[in-house]
Amino acid sequence: MQDLDSSLVHRNLETKLKIGGLEALDFLAVLIFAAVMSLFFGSGTMGFIFVFILPLILLITLYFIKRNRPDGYLVNLFRFMEKTKMNENIERLNLLASNLIEMNKNVSQFESAIDNWDSMVVLEFLDHYSESLSELHDEVEEIKNDIAENDEFDDIESDSEF
Repeated sequence: MQDLDSSLVHRNLETKLKIGGLEALDFLAVLIFAAVMSLFFGSGTMGFIFVFILPLILLITLYFIKRNRPDGYLVNLFRFMEKTKMNENIERLNLLASNLIEMNKNVSQFESAIDNWDSMVVLEFLDHYSESLSELHDEVEEIKNDIAENDEFDDIESDSEF
């Protein structure tokens, strides 16, 4: 009979490349950070601190944050934080909608005060709701900015699995 052919099969084909305990992408990010610091602060009197010490601190921080964590931990953590922020924005929008509904009820009282020309009620209403409308406007703008930032973060794709 003919002998079976055999070959060596590596067990860890799907493991990611790690350099000093960090994923290669993290290590590359620290090197890019050091290069950017070198461009801006390399020739200054404190260049050594910005070019070597800050990246070293970042490297050590990343190492301890990611130690004993799965691959892609930071990306998943940031996504989770953004989802939490999005849920807070949804709650704020619901509160804003309930405030607008309440204002709509008070508008009918305002209209009846105008019909009766109750100047005190009209002035009180205008004072109260001019402040409320400016606060609502600021709240809406803040929510719009948060949603725009979240959309920019969702465009970033990750190779890691949840």
